[in-house]
Amino acid sequence: MVLDRITSGFWILGKQIEREVTQYLLPKALATYKAGETLNFGALNVNSQGLSLKETPKNLPWEKLGYIGEYRGYLVIKERGTLSTWKNIDVADIINLCVLLPLIKKVKYESNMSEHSQRSWSYPVLTNQDAQQSEWQEYELQ
Repeated sequence: MVLDRITSGFWILGKQIEREVTQYLLPKALATYKAGETLNFGALNVNSQGLSLKETPKNLPWEKLGYIGEYRGYLVIKERGTLSTWKNIDVADIINLCVLLPLIKKVKYESNMSEHSQRSWSYPVLTNQDAQQSEWQEYELQ
């Protein structure tokens, strides 16, 4: 849907439509993702392995995804740990960008939470050898 600038407040109306579309479609997109299916957003696909391009066999696993966001009419995707851009996609080639970005944010958040909950927060047990006094401590006690 294209909104012309003939009515005042067209920008506000467009943002309200995006919010309503996101509120309606995001829960369904999350359920589809969690069911292990691939979601198509036009030029970009999303699945449990990460992001992939529709036209080429180029994939970006979730653990390598750095920044993703809209900038000057493009969806900019950067690979983590590098300064280079993985892909710039014209926003016109993306379907429901207003659903795609929150979906990716939610997936990344849940992935980070899962990683942190799986980490062991226990501390190593000191042995007698580890607990020996340093030379300084021995000197103080003399």
